[in-house]
Amino acid sequence: MVISTEVGYPVKHYPHRMVQLYMTNVVCLHTLQDMYVFISEKEYFSEFSNKSSLFWLEEELQYGDWLAGPSGDGSFSKSGQVELSEVSFGFLCFNC
Repeated sequence: MVISTEVGYPVKHYPHRMVQLYMTNVVCLHTLQDMYVFISEKEYFSEFSNKSSLFWLEEELQYGDWLAGPSGDGSFSKSGQVELSEVSFGFLCFNC
């Protein structure tokens, strides 16, 4: 993720002019976060307190730590078996 990058897009009635957008990270470097992965049959999920939908919880992940994880490359993985219906959705959230 890039911090403070300038990008632009054309203004509707003045295509030769560009509007400048400034982007920044919402999370500060080294912030600790908990990652939750939920699986549900509902397209819109809001039952974050329902532990039966929780597939994976990874606590105290440090934002920007590219050496974390079992392989030391900043990645984590989870394997498991889940019974799915025809329609299932996965939801990822931090600090739910």
